[in-house]
Amino acid sequence: MTSFLADLLNTSTFSPHGLCLLWQPDLIWLHVASDAIIAVAYFSIPFALSIFVSKRPDAEFGWLFWAFAIFITACGLTHVFAIYTLWVPAYGIEGLVKAVTAVASIVTAAVLWPLLPRLLALPSPAQLRAARAALEVEGQQRRHTEALLRHAQKMEAVGQLTGGVAHDFNNLLMVIGGAAQRLGRSRHDDRDTRALQMIQSAVDRGASLTRRLLSFARRHTVAPKVIDLSERIAAVLGMLRQSLRHDMAIEFLPAPQPLVVKVDPNELEVALLNLTLNARDAMPSGGRITIAAAAAVLSGREGLGGLRGDVVRISYTDTGVGIPEDVRDRIFEPFFTTKTVDRGTGLGLSQVYGFLRQAGGAIAVESEVGRGATFHLYLPRCDEAPEAEGAGAAAPAAAAGGCRALLVEDHPEVSAVAQDYLVQCGYEVVHAPSAEAALEILLQRDDFDLILSDIVMPGMSGLEFGRRIRDRVGAAIVLATGYSDKAAEAVQEGFALLHKPYSLDALRTILGQTRRPASV
Repeated sequence: MTSFLADLLNTSTFSPHGLCLLWQPDLIWLHVASDAIIAVAYFSIPFALSIFVSKRPDAEFGWLFWAFAIFITACGLTHVFAIYTLWVPAYGIEGLVKAVTAVASIVTAAVLWPLLPRLLALPSPAQLRAARAALEVEGQQRRHTEALLRHAQKMEAVGQLTGGVAHDFNNLLMVIGGAAQRLGRSRHDDRDTRALQMIQSAVDRGASLTRRLLSFARRHTVAPKVIDLSERIAAVLGMLRQSLRHDMAIEFLPAPQPLVVKVDPNELEVALLNLTLNARDAMPSGGRITIAAAAAVLSGREGLGGLRGDVVRISYTDTGVGIPEDVRDRIFEPFFTTKTVDRGTGLGLSQVYGFLRQAGGAIAVESEVGRGATFHLYLPRCDEAPEAEGAGAAAPAAAAGGCRALLVEDHPEVSAVAQDYLVQCGYEVVHAPSAEAALEILLQRDDFDLILSDIVMPGMSGLEFGRRIRDRVGAAIVLATGYSDKAAEAVQEGFALLHKPYSLDALRTILGQTRRPASV
């Protein structure tokens, strides 16, 4: 082994490679320059690869870069020895370097070919760009969906808060209205009469305000009917035209086929009126309103609260000033308005929003500043036949005279007003502060002609109380509420419902509509 190495390192028996080139300077320096440039280029490549691998430790097949670095470094050394052997015949050492290069090349090739399918499976730059574009689109859709979810949660929270405030407000309004009516029966001074009229007017406006708040909160009791949407819109066009100025026009484009939906007709008319008033204020210089009704099919990807399938779409378009983008997401919030104080309360569009949500529908807005706005109202389509119009409301009941009523009300001041109303209707009143107390009274006596109960009470609710006594008493049952998510349930189960704040006339009317069931 020692003699073999000695023979490799022995240069005395060989001639330098420059002798083969006859020591011609042109040839010598051509080889020197070429090999030097190639060697420098080879040595720079592993340096660059080492920097890449150190900066990107997560790179796929990082060890393969080191194998290439060793192979290319060995290739660079062969060119260095090609320069060295021009003057020094160290062909043995040059052969060892080439042997190392050969081993490195074989190892690199041996590991490269089996890895070729996996390398080909790596995404190309074009594929990476396409994947990035798809991720950006998905991210935008997710952000849009998250924004819609946050907005829906915000509106739900505002609705719950609004409903709770409306409940307490209705009780206060009933106490104020009842006290004003009682004073009105005992005082006859003109100034006092005018003051009481102002109080009653304020109570009526407050009651209207709470109804609109409850409509937004989807706690407003509705009476849905199966109607043809086109016929209903055509029937209210005259009313809508009367709410516009002379420099405005309104046009209705009905669908060629019947569009049957199940909604509260009165709530639908109020929603159309609110949209009309909103459009009127958005067209200070006059303009045109176009209402178009059509059938549509939603896939659920439109971001309309999951509404899908066969629907009816009302497109309500005006030629007004449009809605700025930074305002568009807030237009359905209660009391949000861009109008002056004397031009509105900011409840019109929120009432439209509440009506649609309670009817199982949705709303979308398209608008551009200076080019008007379009409100798309979506309602689920109904397969039932439209209902015929009713014969009208029942007449108010006459004074009962000698009848007995059980009043179930937990609010002391509201119960005082209700007792006064019942007494004026001719009832002898027994008061129970809770449903549990009322059950105890009913166990002791069963001579009541009327049971008037609030729905929202601590402990047992009025609806649960009504269910428990419905088949056991021979009295007419009337449930009263200013706010309850159980009100619609009560109507569906056939209970007579009285909305707070109610007046004496409203009580007389509901009593006229409610008959005492047959004795059991």
